Amino acid sequence: MLSERRAHRFSTMIYFSFFGSILILFVVGQAVAKNLDLRESTDFNIPGWELRYLFYGLSVAVIIITRHLKAFLFSRAKNEETEECLNRTIGAVTITASLCEIPALMGLFNLLTGGLKQDLFLLLGLSLLLLTMHFPRPSIFEGCTRHHAASVALHDVSTE
Repeated sequence: MLSERRAHRFSTMIYFSFFGSILILFVVGQAVAKNLDLRESTDFNIPGWELRYLFYGLSVAVIIITRHLKAFLFSRAKNEETEECLNRTIGAVTITASLCEIPALMGLFNLLTGGLKQDLFLLLGLSLLLLTMHFPRPSIFEGCTRHHAASVALHDVSTE
């Protein structure tokens, strides 16, 4: 049986693995930016158009999508039994963490296609901020048992 504490610990490990992934993206970005001058070797110097603005716009979309999808997934999880609620909450945490990493990946892609190093840092910082904002709190998992206990009590009262 999965307990709230174990579910929170597991979700925390998932989040720390995404933090580690962003650290790896930072190291790769530093190595690429230091060893290659990609801006001269690519054709992304078209005046008036930079791929970076597309990535900034997509990052704003990710912020909005993450916020609404997280709320939707957590509200769906609360309607389940305790064990299923905990499993769905872990799934919601994993999906949220993976969405938070998207700006960092776009920053690295931007750098690899001739973008600026500052764009990588900005998008990595945004990913770190999103991961920090959506870090799983123990109260999310405690809500599973509270909601289930309340629904069981309500069911017992209605059957009497």
